[in-house]
Amino acid sequence: MPTFILIVRKAVSHHHYTHQQQHTSAVHRHLQHHHLYPHHHHLHGYRHLPRCDQHGMQTRTQEEEELLWEDLFSKPLNWVDCRRRKRTPLHPDFRHKTSKAPLWLNSMCKPHWVDSRLAVPGPGNPPEENAVREFCNKGELDIAMDALSHMDYDGFIPSDDLYITILKACYKCKALSHAAYISAHIFRRNTELCEPLQDALIIALAKCGGVLHARSLLHTLPHCSVDSWTAVIDGFVEYGRDRDALITFGQMHELNLQPNSNTYASLFKACSSLGKLEEGRWLHADGESKGFTLMPATGTALMSMYSKCESFLEAESVFSMLLQRDVLSWNAMLSVYLEHGIWDKALVAYRQMQEEGWTSNALIYTIVLQACGFLGEKESLFFERQPNSEMYLEIGRALHADIRENGFATDISLGTALITMYGKCGSIPEALNVFQCFSEFDIAPWRAMLSAYVQQGQGAEALVAYKKLHEYCLIPDVHIFVISLRACIMLMENEETTPMASLEIGEALGEDAQSNGFASNTLIGNTLVSMYGKSGNIVGTENVFVGLLQRDVVSWNAMLSAYIQHGQVAKAFLLYRQMVVEGVTGDVLSYVLCFQACGILAEQENLVCKPQPNSVSIQVGHALHAVARIETHCSNLFICNALISMYGKCGRLVEAESVFCSSVAVDVVSWNAMLTAYVENCEGHKALQLYTQMRRGHEYPNKLTYVIALQACIDLAEQEGESNEVVALEMGHALHTDRLLEGYLSDDVICSTLVSLYGKCGALADAETMFSRLIHRDLNLWNGMLSSYVEQGHDEKALHMINQMECDGMPIDEITVVLALQVCSTLGSVEMCRQIYFKVISIGFDSSPNPINTLIHSFGHCASSVEAKDVFFQLSQPDKVAWNAWIGSYLQEGDFERSLFVFRMMQLAGITPDAFAYLSLLCTCSHVGLVESSFEIFESMSRDFHLSPEVKHYSVMIDILGRTGNFKKVKRLLSAMPMQANLPLWLSLLGACRTHGNLELAKEAFKQAMDLQPSDPAAYVLISNIHAIDYCSRETG
Repeated sequence: MPTFILIVRKAVSHHHYTHQQQHTSAVHRHLQHHHLYPHHHHLHGYRHLPRCDQHGMQTRTQEEEELLWEDLFSKPLNWVDCRRRKRTPLHPDFRHKTSKAPLWLNSMCKPHWVDSRLAVPGPGNPPEENAVREFCNKGELDIAMDALSHMDYDGFIPSDDLYITILKACYKCKALSHAAYISAHIFRRNTELCEPLQDALIIALAKCGGVLHARSLLHTLPHCSVDSWTAVIDGFVEYGRDRDALITFGQMHELNLQPNSNTYASLFKACSSLGKLEEGRWLHADGESKGFTLMPATGTALMSMYSKCESFLEAESVFSMLLQRDVLSWNAMLSVYLEHGIWDKALVAYRQMQEEGWTSNALIYTIVLQACGFLGEKESLFFERQPNSEMYLEIGRALHADIRENGFATDISLGTALITMYGKCGSIPEALNVFQCFSEFDIAPWRAMLSAYVQQGQGAEALVAYKKLHEYCLIPDVHIFVISLRACIMLMENEETTPMASLEIGEALGEDAQSNGFASNTLIGNTLVSMYGKSGNIVGTENVFVGLLQRDVVSWNAMLSAYIQHGQVAKAFLLYRQMVVEGVTGDVLSYVLCFQACGILAEQENLVCKPQPNSVSIQVGHALHAVARIETHCSNLFICNALISMYGKCGRLVEAESVFCSSVAVDVVSWNAMLTAYVENCEGHKALQLYTQMRRGHEYPNKLTYVIALQACIDLAEQEGESNEVVALEMGHALHTDRLLEGYLSDDVICSTLVSLYGKCGALADAETMFSRLIHRDLNLWNGMLSSYVEQGHDEKALHMINQMECDGMPIDEITVVLALQVCSTLGSVEMCRQIYFKVISIGFDSSPNPINTLIHSFGHCASSVEAKDVFFQLSQPDKVAWNAWIGSYLQEGDFERSLFVFRMMQLAGITPDAFAYLSLLCTCSHVGLVESSFEIFESMSRDFHLSPEVKHYSVMIDILGRTGNFKKVKRLLSAMPMQANLPLWLSLLGACRTHGNLELAKEAFKQAMDLQPSDPAAYVLISNIHAIDYCSRETG
């Protein structure tokens, strides 16, 4: 072999090895550590050296060399251009594909015309590389990898451009395994990577999910660009490693690398996912100083971050500061408004967008349609103002027209959004028209149509649509089954449909869900629990709940709701404790349900006795309130409203007021809860003051607000004192006017409550006027008018109304029966009581306690204790009210012995006497004149049953003592009273003083009566008579 060749080979080999040792030893160690290529490797140019004799390049003749060059230029596709991949001078510049014959540009035998011919573009990219590029462009990476392997076998070294092309195809297809293979392939053949290849490699690995590998290359390869760092940060964000994204940015910051707008966009996404508002604000300030936050893409990410961190005002500020807005930035701002429930602003922003000349896309139309639907639903559910609901429906129709004009009429997602919008706005026919255009193509329109039916209370139509769905050979999804089950729940609440029939349909739906592979679906299981709970089948509800493979907090809430709906409070509390034991964290609804259970328990306790300071309900309520406070739920509006209601039912008005006043924000439900608390605790004055405050604060009342305010007026009218009736009537007239202004002119509930109020206040003319003006009169209105007549003692009119109801075929309920029996009691008509008793049995009210207890009382009041006794013994389990009514039935006959006998029977039956039972006995004693027995019974209250006597008990005792003229005991009893005496007590004492001529005590009683009711005429008449008797006695004496 010529000496020249040996010298060149040795020099090139030494240079190549030294270059690799000096510049790539760190890369070699890194790649060998990660097993990306073997520890032994060959120098390029030695693996496929041309086969030649000992003379090397000099053994070929001039003619042979020239023939080869001519073949290269005449048939370039048969040759491989190796110039760009040469690693040593010994590597050939061209090689024949078949014969492997090499050609060197520095060959001594090269013809002189070769250089001039090479100045013209030659063969270009090798066909192998072109083939690989073509496969990459088509996304056929497996075939591209196979072609690359053949290039390896043939000894061809891919160019950097080819590697970059393959890597771009890898991250487009998210092919991590191929990207890793290319990474190993690159480091086997290249010791130094150019910057474009470095970036392409790191970006591909980060985009494909190999973000940890990409980050390791950041710290290994020199001079990585900001695009590589941004790709790693974005990769961490995309794959849910947001903290690593922020850490990587910190490392980038330490290297003094300046981030770009894409870097900030990714970092804002990381802060959004982590809820890091302060870090996001810092990045905002940093990006703003570099001018990046004014760009649409970065600004869009920033708005989304502020929205997720519950700071929509800052999102608005970012949007207003954008120098240039595009459709994406408008989309982001509209999404912010939608997420935060500021739907009216979303519509305003959409209008502004149109005025600025921007063209909407499908996503923007979807957002605006959703906002329009939510506003229409809100108006119909909470405010019941038809004009506003119609306004949002008109906006939805205009959007529908725009969608058609802009060519989106066939878009299924928009069609689904239109169906949902029309459904929420209450226009089922228009929703159905849109649905019919898409019903054959996709399940989403069916889901929206079924949901629209359920939202508008058309459960039967929803189930019919579910049946038709199968005719189109569409397979229902989870949401279709859930909506259909909710339709069954809705039918259960319908009086015309028996729960059993709806339950059977629901069970069939459950079987369909199982056959479609949803047997273990938690969402369907939770809805089944709710359905069984609504049907009243608690055992079935428990069986479904226990059978759930996975129970989330919604499952527990559904079971809690079932128990609470049916008054099983003890089971509800036990279930909540089990939920805590199993480590399930309750949500807002869990606490709301538990507070409702406390309220129900308080009502049950109040039926037995008066509210106690340390009742079980308030103790449990305080404990739950403390837990909710620890878990920072107390600022939630739903929990605040539930707490107000609970404390109101427990008689803790101070605590209810504290929760109401400390709430960050209150809505109409909060006001209604506080108003109800006042009314339930007989604080009508405070309720009306709060209503006035509500109107001054520009809070819009709903129908329930008016009903509660009218009930407050009724409560005020029932309190003693003529002034209370006057105030109640004035407020009633004012509420009547408000009702007319707000559009509740013909609401049945409000009208019947107004009629009852006018009756309580003695304004029968107003009540009759309102009753006669109404065309559609429901049973509540008839009962309200009947109650007014009964309240004011117009028994003949009451009887006429009862007969009119019967003639008009108006069905009666328990309230009607009770009112009719009260008329019987007043008139003393035993025959009428018997007729009503017959109707009670015919209608089926004989198992209801209220009509039967009132019937016992009415028979007793008509001096027919025998029939009262017969009715009592027909009860299977008489309650305390029935016993009290039987005891009181002997009052008219003055039969104290029998009253006392029934009183003792009541105790033997395990029923603890209450204050009303003692009052009946004392009234009987007063009727007969049994002074000693009355004192024994009076003292027995506190001694035997720890009952505190009320004003009525003291009034009866003072009446008994007054009749006998025992004024010393009257004074002792008055001084011992723990409460203030009322007007009837002082009037009773005045009557006794008139009978026995006690002028001194009469003056004191008159003074007390005047303090309570200065305008009461009875007190003036009595004191006048007493003075007249005293004057006459002194004149005759």
